[in-house]
Amino acid sequence: MAGIAMGLGSQRAAIENPALAPTFQVRAVAPTTVLLANLGAVQLNYGYTVDHCRRAVEMIEADALILHFNALQEAVQPEGDTILAACWPRWKRSARPYLCRSLPKRSAGASLRTA
Repeated sequence: MAGIAMGLGSQRAAIENPALAPTFQVRAVAPTTVLLANLGAVQLNYGYTVDHCRRAVEMIEADALILHFNALQEAVQPEGDTILAACWPRWKRSARPYLCRSLPKRSAGASLRTA
């Protein structure tokens, strides 16, 4: 083991279309790598629940979940979801208590207070 973790891209597409799940399943070729499942935290504002978070983790046999708070990316994408204000409190209420290792990831200049 090289001691390097691998975070996958957002699994939203595979949560919404399970036929895409195999494109994310890399555990067979990375049996000892720390794998990080990944969903956009903003999805918690659009009906995603802890069940969706668990499905992302189970889909790839992940060791942890990253909920990315990427306000800038969401703002500039034509299909971006920009209702970000409630993400952090919803993460604290839904994902964190039920998942043993849930890692909030902030990026693109958004502080956790802003996210």
